[in-house]
Amino acid sequence: MKLQFSFMVVGTIALSLEPIVQVAAVPLADLPREFASEFASEFASHTSAILTKDAEAAPRSAIELEAALTVQAQQITVKVRVGENWGSGILIGRDGQTYTVLTNAHVLLGSDHYRIQAPDGQVYDAAPYTAVNFEDNDLALVQFVSPNPEYGVATLGSADPLDVGDAVFASGFPVADDLAQENLTQSNGFKFTRGQVSLVSNQVLDGGYQVGYTNEVEKGMSGGPVLNLRGEVVAINGIHANPLWGDPYVFTDGSRPCEPLRQLLVESSLAIPVETAVRFVPDLMIVGDATVQPLPSLEETRSINWNFFVSTWQTMQLQRRAEASQQCTQSSEDADSVP
Repeated sequence: MKLQFSFMVVGTIALSLEPIVQVAAVPLADLPREFASEFASEFASHTSAILTKDAEAAPRSAIELEAALTVQAQQITVKVRVGENWGSGILIGRDGQTYTVLTNAHVLLGSDHYRIQAPDGQVYDAAPYTAVNFEDNDLALVQFVSPNPEYGVATLGSADPLDVGDAVFASGFPVADDLAQENLTQSNGFKFTRGQVSLVSNQVLDGGYQVGYTNEVEKGMSGGPVLNLRGEVVAINGIHANPLWGDPYVFTDGSRPCEPLRQLLVESSLAIPVETAVRFVPDLMIVGDATVQPLPSLEETRSINWNFFVSTWQTMQLQRRAEASQQCTQSSEDADSVP
């Protein structure tokens, strides 16, 4: 696979990998401007090694780890074509030549003609898998058949250990990046973003949403994966921050969040915990491992400078807002319980 890197600095450092990888901007607060070229060179070197399978050891630096996560996300994220529109999906299972993709139910609305664009750019006809009923959760399965036995499938983790401030990574195919593409098999609109958990709600929003994060998620990335630092899928993208219409901030019991919590929800991208999907999907349908190289063990991650991924100041701000939201929620519950 040929890699080409484009590089510019205008307040942020932007990197793109061709043919189908785009890495989100790296804030200058995390990486000083004068080290921009060194970062681009090192990231390119690590990613090339991963794609050519020259790297055998687990990632030992933040840059090397992000390169590994970018490649892993690319291998398990697909584009779900629905008529002339699209969303994203996650390869979660393979049975012979049949692949299973997890996505959002709202991604499949508007047409009954589905196609999957696989990580290598090949496009396959697909059909919804209706034997699994996700009830009122915004989830769905589609399947496609391919003679290619090489597509990897995701390693599923858990959203339960997530804390406010934890680093998470999201990927998908934003619509804006692909409007000019006419040839689906050559589309290169994949996007990979880095951010932090902003909230983990004890109450469930309509559609099954509980996890908030600061990653920039755009239209078209719904159904794509949210990964932890080990490259495990912990949640499914579904709602981007600051929606222009609708009010998705209603809990399944009909109640609404207090104002501090609502504002935090509005400013966060939202995802459905992967455990919600696993509850409904038969174990035999979730098979495989797309690990490109060994991801870091708990012991190995201690030597990595996580300040590259998360800002201490931003983490403190997120934690304060989460605490304020929790307090206002508790106050609302106490008020409702007064006879």
